[in-house]
Amino acid sequence: LARKAQADAFLATFPNATTQQMKNMGEWIMTSGGRPNMGQLEPAMNYLSLGLFAPKLTASRFMTPYLFAKLMSDPVVRKVAIRDMVGFVGTVGGGILGTAKILQTLYPDSGISVNYTNPSEADFGKLKVGNSRYDMWGGFQQPVRLMLRIGQAATDRAGWTNQLLTDPEKAVDTRQLMWDFLNYKLHPNVQLFHDLVSGTDVKHQPIEPTDAMLNYITPLIGRDIYDAWHNGSAFDGLGAGAASQVGFGVNSYPD
Repeated sequence: LARKAQADAFLATFPNATTQQMKNMGEWIMTSGGRPNMGQLEPAMNYLSLGLFAPKLTASRFMTPYLFAKLMSDPVVRKVAIRDMVGFVGTVGGGILGTAKILQTLYPDSGISVNYTNPSEADFGKLKVGNSRYDMWGGFQQPVRLMLRIGQAATDRAGWTNQLLTDPEKAVDTRQLMWDFLNYKLHPNVQLFHDLVSGTDVKHQPIEPTDAMLNYITPLIGRDIYDAWHNGSAFDGLGAGAASQVGFGVNSYPD
């Protein structure tokens, strides 16, 4: 319904749009919305979904920046694309996280913080309240952080950044970064098998078979509420539940 409303609004605003512009707009709506056309890979999506969680959504988060740049040559669709991206980044980055950053500066003991500077930390670009981290970027945070970490590793090794790090700390394995990224995208069935066989979870921490099974059968929102409550308070649990309900990613753990 949201995608149809977006298409109807475009046609109402630009009734004289050409066939190519309508195709470009359709591609923008589907790709930025997490349902891109995968071309020759389209038949493989059903098989990839057996091992990966929402492979099209993950692919769309890499494809959207490329498509955004590509559409800059279309004078009509680029207006919509720019408006969408500025609105999204402005609301999340400038509005919500910007306000949190101001509160962090004014009230350093409030427990509210935002990490804008260090992509090597898992809470990069997230709102942190107490022990809970809220990801409001709609699936864009993970691929952006991956690309920034790969770039940061290269500049660290060249000595351009983080000069105080030791050589072992600079020796980031790019292949391991990509493997860790894929691990977070595994289908729940595959993740359960991995946890039971390896005895470790996606964070490489030991996990008991009973805990792995419990994670598998518990709805995601239930885990978010429990983790926030366990690592904070009942109020944190309610906040995590509300955030998870509207689609935000929530992770709760002590520093």
